[in-house]
Amino acid sequence: MAVRAALAIQEEPQKAQALKDIAKAQAESGDPAAGDQTFLQAIQVARTMEPRVGVHYLGPIAIAQKTVGNRTAAMQIFQQVATGAENLPVSDKADVLTSLATWQMKAGESQDAIAMLQRAHVSGEAIEDRIWRADRLQRIAILAAEAGAVEMALEVTEAIDKELGLWKAKSMRGIVT
Repeated sequence: MAVRAALAIQEEPQKAQALKDIAKAQAESGDPAAGDQTFLQAIQVARTMEPRVGVHYLGPIAIAQKTVGNRTAAMQIFQQVATGAENLPVSDKADVLTSLATWQMKAGESQDAIAMLQRAHVSGEAIEDRIWRADRLQRIAILAAEAGAVEMALEVTEAIDKELGLWKAKSMRGIVT
């Protein structure tokens, strides 16, 4: 009944979130098979969204799956999002990979998050607009520092310094160190 009501929701983000919440409740109440099925429905809905939006619904779905004991399914979602990002324009790719790293950190997968941030850094460096590039790189540097990858954060900060000058890098160094 609850799944049917969630599927009737018109707005895709709310539908994906409702299905995720129902799936988690099903799994936690002793019906993991129903939970798995509902998680799959939530994933299908989230995948219909534009990638820069969908990642913000797939990430919580992965965390919910890991919370109920299905780390393998969570890791598959992370991998599928990363693979899907490969075909996006560089600015979108950097954005999706950075967001994905954030969700990986929230899921307690810090090493995977650092690897994802390295991929995001490569994409971020390829963004043509220097202000947009510096903005993406700043986000990557902050997340790298939060994940414990201080050397990476400092390296990215140096790239920002080359783009926008010393004032930006100094402010970043204050965050990173």
